This record gives sequence, C-alpha cells and structure tokens, in this order.
Amino acid sequence: PSGVPISPLVISLPNFTSFRGDMESAALPLVQVTGDSAGATSSIDLHYRGRLGDAPVMYVRTGAPAYWRGLVFDTYRNGVWTASNHSYRELPPYVPPRLLPPAPPDNLGTFVQTFRVLRPLPGVINAAYPVQSLYAPVAGLREDAYGAFHTPDRLRPGQTYSVVSYLPNYTPEILRADENVDDAPSGNNAYLDAGLLSQRAKHLAAGLLTTNTFDTVMAVTTYLQHNYRYTLDLPPVPSGRDPVDWFLFDVKTGYCEQFATAETLMLRSLGIPARLATGYATGDYDPILNQAVVRERDAHAWVEVWFPGHGWVAVDPTPGVSPLAATRFPSHWAAGGIARLLPHLTIGAPAAALGSLGALAALPAAIAVAVVVVLLYAWLRRRRWSRRLRPQPGESELLRLYERLQRRMARRRAPPETPLEYQHAMVSEVLVDVTQAVNEGVYAGRWPDTKQVRDLAERIS
Repeated sequence: PSGVPISPLVISLPNFTSFRGDMESAALPLVQVTGDSAGATSSIDLHYRGRLGDAPVMYVRTGAPAYWRGLVFDTYRNGVWTASNHSYRELPPYVPPRLLPPAPPDNLGTFVQTFRVLRPLPGVINAAYPVQSLYAPVAGLREDAYGAFHTPDRLRPGQTYSVVSYLPNYTPEILRADENVDDAPSGNNAYLDAGLLSQRAKHLAAGLLTTNTFDTVMAVTTYLQHNYRYTLDLPPVPSGRDPVDWFLFDVKTGYCEQFATAETLMLRSLGIPARLATGYATGDYDPILNQAVVRERDAHAWVEVWFPGHGWVAVDPTPGVSPLAATRFPSHWAAGGIARLLPHLTIGAPAAALGSLGALAALPAAIAVAVVVVLLYAWLRRRRWSRRLRPQPGESELLRLYERLQRRMARRRAPPETPLEYQHAMVSEVLVDVTQAVNEGVYAGRWPDTKQVRDLAERIS
C-alpha cells in the first residue's frame, strides 16, 4: 500500500493456495517443519533439538522485554508436539484492532515492537501476545487457530514489521477469582489431553493440586523451578522412554521444552486446559543500537494456561538459567513505570530475567517480568538508529514537533494512550495530520521530508 491507513482498510487478498514459506527451520531451532507451506506441518520432537548458535536472527525495538511468541502446539504423542487445528483466516497486511479480539479485561494499555529481520526466516510473525494490531509489508497475512500470524513468503534480511500488543492485567487476586472449568476453550479437547502421561507423573501432579486453579498453576510452576535444573547439555532420550517421564524421574535436568511440556501435561491431568507456545526470549540489549539483538540461542518454549475470563496466560516453569537470564536492558524502564506494573505481569518468568533492572530482580520467581508497559511516546523519543539504521530525513524533526504540539495542547498524552487515541480525545486539525505522519513513520517507515515537517510546524506556530 502507498501508506498505512488510519481508517478501516478493505483490500483484495491473494489466494494462499500457493503460499510459499521457508521450510528450513535453522532459525526456529525448536521446531521441525515438513512439507510445502500450503500444507506445511510443524512439530517439536523432544528426542531432538536443533543447534542453538549465537547468530543474530532479528533486531527488536521495544520499550519493554517480552516473549516474542510464534507457533503454538496442542497435541502431544510419544515425545512429539503437533498442532491439531489447521484452519486459518486471511488478513490484510495492516491488521487493525477491529479485526482482532478485543482488549483483555482491565487491560492496562499497549506497547509497540518493531522487528528488523537479519537473516532469512520462515514466514512467522513473532510478537508479544495478545496482539492489538500489526503491520507487515507483505502481500497479505493469515492468522491460524492459535492466534499466530503467517506471511505468504519467508521473511527476508532487512525486512521490518511492527506490532502493537496489549498489556493484560494479570494479578494473583484477579486470576484467583477467575476460576477454571473442565471445558476446553473453543471446544478443543486437545487442551485437556495429557498425552499418555505416566501414572507416576499424574500422581506427582495430583500432589500439587490446590483448591484454586491459579494456585495450582503456581504450585506446579514453582515445583519445577525449584527441583529441576536447566541445561543445554542433555544426553539422548533412551530408546522406548517417554521424554517427559525420563525428565521428571531420571535425569531431572532439561531445556525449556522439557520444562514447558512437563507443566502442560501435568496441568492437563488436573483438568486445567494448557498448551505449548514457542518463540524467542527478548534477546540481549545493545546500548549502541538501543534495541534487543535476538539470537538463535534465544529460542524458547513456555506454557499457556486457559483462564475463562482472561484467555491464554503465559506461564514459564523454566528456572532462572534460561534464555532470558542473559538479557540486559536500560535502566530507564524502571523509571518508566515498571515498578507500578509488576503485579500485573505474566506469571512464572524467572527472576533472573530481570538482569540489570537492579532491585526489581529481587521479586519472587512466581511473579516476574515477561511483558511490561511503556509509553509509545518514550519509545519514539529513543528511535536513534546506528550507522546502518540511522534516522531518515525528517524523522527527528517530526518527533520534536510532536513533543512541541503536545505541550501546546490542553493536556499531554496519558501514559497508556497511543498517538491515535490521544488525537481522538483532542480537537485539533493539525494534530490529526501530525498523528497520521507519526503513525506512517512508525508502522511503514515512511517519514516526511524536512520541508513537509516545516509546513506542519508553520501551522502551529
């Protein structure tokens, strides 16, 4: 498209029968992909694991650490995860909020991520979940039954896409009040299938059962974090052994897939719907580029648990020595409201994930950072690229103009507001034009030139 639409978009989508993605899974080291993309099947085999090297996969500009969620799996058999539902719907390259599920209850706001691909990747949009809106410069998108987004072709080096994600309000009090039921969401009974979990594993899970769904989830999470060790140096699973049973009762060490699989199946055996999610940890913060560098070794797996009133909630049973543990992020996040929002974050992420956030790393492992809110305004102010990614002409001038315009308005933009939400709350013709220019720059990378910014500035002087 010639620009990122502010109003609803109607677009004729291509036929996906010739959908061509990258079937090489080197950049998705946890996932094996077979077949062409029109009928591709993905799986995770706990008997094997791809090599996790240090090669960069993508840069991510974000004001907050999060899990970059990709593919989701619901069916486990003989050590292998697959997805049972192959349905999908076609979407335009810009997916506005009206085409996606509404904000979670008591949502705290939104935050923006911009991804820059560094190597050929399979056509999977990794992003913080749940997604409010997204833009990818491709012919069209498709959303699968698990809320993951796919592109018609593999992602190429240098390609960028932007995502706006919600910040759900997950506090222990709220989730304790959201009692689970024995009915799987959307009628998918796979979410309650324990996958032939051994009797002794079921007995272990039953010993952690409480009278409350949330507390049961936390009991299983804490048990795995405290009694098992994370390692990448794992011997092959013995022939004839189930990888989960072998992990729980023999070696008692494993990588993230073992931890996430064990918790998913243990929760299912207790009547709690759960599934396996994969993607990447946040990556390593690069102070020169002012962004996270996501590498192959940041590939990660975690659990999503169903709470009827809130949907799928991410839970991470992997101990502190996890792909997130090496993450280093700037201290301005702590000043940007993290401390105020800590009780609302994704549950179960290891406290070590907080890295350089200082005193915040002392939080209990059960309630630690996975997703935090940040002002889009603060994110925009810090858009300084390296020599390879330096600002386009007019970018810095437009952002300074946007700051000046806010100072002249009756009120400044509140922390949770996006520029578009702020514009709708104010009555200003020039604010509409400036907001549209900012959104086109952020989502499409099309910043106005210096003369266009001067023309806008003259209208408010």
